[in-house]
Amino acid sequence: MAHIRGNRIRFSGNSDNDIISNLPPEILLEILDKLPTEDAMTTAILSPKWRNLWKILPRIELSDNMQKEREKKVVGMVNKFIKHYEGNKMKSFHVSLKYNTRKRKTYQSWIAFAATKNVEELHLDFHGDHRRAPPGLPPSFELPHNILNCASLVRLHLESIGLILLPAINLESLKELELVNSQLSDDATKVITKNCPKLESLVLRNCNRRRNLKITVAPQSNLSKLTIIEGYLLLSSNEISVNAPKVTKLNFLSGMWRSKYLIENVPAVTEARLSFDDMQFKVTKGIFYGEGTERKLDGLLENFQQAKVLHLCSKAITSMINPGKEFTSTRYFVSDVKFADDLAANSIFVGGKYWKTKHDAFKSCLQRLAAVEFVNLWGTYQTWDAKKFDPKKFFRACQDGYDLLIFLMENSPSFERFIFTTSKKQEEFPKLLFL
Repeated sequence: MAHIRGNRIRFSGNSDNDIISNLPPEILLEILDKLPTEDAMTTAILSPKWRNLWKILPRIELSDNMQKEREKKVVGMVNKFIKHYEGNKMKSFHVSLKYNTRKRKTYQSWIAFAATKNVEELHLDFHGDHRRAPPGLPPSFELPHNILNCASLVRLHLESIGLILLPAINLESLKELELVNSQLSDDATKVITKNCPKLESLVLRNCNRRRNLKITVAPQSNLSKLTIIEGYLLLSSNEISVNAPKVTKLNFLSGMWRSKYLIENVPAVTEARLSFDDMQFKVTKGIFYGEGTERKLDGLLENFQQAKVLHLCSKAITSMINPGKEFTSTRYFVSDVKFADDLAANSIFVGGKYWKTKHDAFKSCLQRLAAVEFVNLWGTYQTWDAKKFDPKKFFRACQDGYDLLIFLMENSPSFERFIFTTSKKQEEFPKLLFL
């Protein structure tokens, strides 16, 4: 008898009475497809009916989990999977392991296999020693050119992999592309967006950490969503520039480590998420880390006057509230203000009472404000009964947060509603409820 526990299958007793093994092969294949690849491959030993099922699985997902001792095992299992594979098409090929220069040809054969099997989703992560390479050098492993012309590819995730593009690149079905820890030439994003006609979403995470990052979207591209994420970087003289005339959604999360951020052409952006909570404000050996960041933010925010939806972190809000500055076209304003249970608000915006000290300047920004969302993911008040929401409990004892709610209602003539979001619940309330 077979028993399913969690995502594993256990067998016992007489196989003639094994209900699961007697199911049609297509049902058994669905069961295997829900198991981790490593477990699915081991089911070959259970009975003759299971012996070859794993050889036609539509996906493979294996990782060394950042454990050195698993590297050899993962390589062996991927090679075994490819050697015995009998399927005609793969939906997903997902491998994550530390890069080994001696396995370069092996890795290339994996990618070639995925391309010949008309893979739809390719996820490759080769973390390893190339991250300690001198500035300007690409990662040790470069993506084989055959995958750059794979007509079946819909989603592509590359981490710590060099991307050398040819004019002949043609990913006609690609819709989502994420590049992590990659070195990109100045024309890389333009070539990609020009030759991927269905590309909708581009994510660049920690790319060109030691050199300028130039992001140019080809005029004929249909790219609608652009995400730029930067983790911790040493303060540098490098720059980021963005030219994306048709992008409608832009997410930008950064510690503002670079010297300059140029958002040169984003006229179609209607929704932007700007988060700079990792900015450092501290003095180290006489140097003020954070000097000039307000100026950088001003330059960024000025480019989103036309946006209807702005998701702003506290630091972005404080930069926006300057005398004479008015976001007249901003219809929807999201404040990711988070509070600590011990009353010590982590937000400069609320905890530092910035909006109170800039009272008049703040009011000028709110003339077309229609809605505000408060996000609280960490507190004890994460859910409530219908029609029994208590804003004071949502803000807990942080009176500044509640005072801000009242201030926004009283000073935003176009205001309509509040949205309160926690880790468990989201609910909208009309302005009248709080009057």
